[in-house]
Amino acid sequence: MNLVELRSSLKGVIIPVTTPFKENSEIDHDALKKLMEFYLKNNIRCFIAAGSTGQCSALNKDEHRRIVRTIVDMCSEHEDTFVLASCSHTSTAVSNELADINQEEGADALLLTPTYYRTHGDMCVVHFKDVGKNHDIPLIIYHDQIMPEDISLWDKFVTEPNILGVKFATSNLYLARELIYKYRDRLAIYGGGSMLLYLPMALHGSTGYVGGYANFMPEIENDFMQLVNEGRFEDAARIAELEFDLFDNLSGGKNWFNLIVALINASGLPGGHCRKPLPDWEKSDMQRLKEFITNIEIKYSKIKKQLFK
Repeated sequence: MNLVELRSSLKGVIIPVTTPFKENSEIDHDALKKLMEFYLKNNIRCFIAAGSTGQCSALNKDEHRRIVRTIVDMCSEHEDTFVLASCSHTSTAVSNELADINQEEGADALLLTPTYYRTHGDMCVVHFKDVGKNHDIPLIIYHDQIMPEDISLWDKFVTEPNILGVKFATSNLYLARELIYKYRDRLAIYGGGSMLLYLPMALHGSTGYVGGYANFMPEIENDFMQLVNEGRFEDAARIAELEFDLFDNLSGGKNWFNLIVALINASGLPGGHCRKPLPDWEKSDMQRLKEFITNIEIKYSKIKKQLFK
């Protein structure tokens, strides 16, 4: 896959698929299939399999393989779908093994975070380039909060031909802009996890981003992306402001990953449980989350009537 093909596929709203666990901590593959059916029915076409939102760090290799296989198989029944599969691990050797699994199971691209600690620049270069050169499908670098924010590092990354993309998931929009402009003919760069952060990236040419609401209310982010694609950025910003409501649920030491699982469950979808050490939200919280979803549905209905007359 070349850069043009990657850019044409890595666009729109990207779902970081959660991994539903049963109460006994086994993976609930039936629930995973139902989630995928819901996303595909709602015109989501790009997915992250076994990523950080899918609790990749809590999976063994066999579980990782089954999750990637399930998501790839379900996407194979639909046109224009694209699956990024995570191969993130502190060990470069294990990341290579996970990347082997992803490639064997038919994923379209690899997604790799920096090593979880000791992330100085030279180690990142070794880690990413080693995985990239050993595989035939494109490697996407996950630029997260622990990644060294040094623009000069990217001159080293791009010497590996198979490193073709970046998931940009920090609030350093200056660096995002620099990456987009400097490497526009070398890398596909998409946003990592927020409509609010994605809007300025879209102005500079980024074509997709990882959603949050989309995991349980895809209509909101599908409409947001439609407005962005039409160049209606002020209207798109009206929708993006709903993320302030979503972030309000993170008070009291809550975690983004188990928040998304809890909201999937509160919306009536099969989110299942989290796997230790990530805790489930307390049952006492669920009524509040159901009320949050109802209020967002009412609020968004009013916004939609104004924007889509």
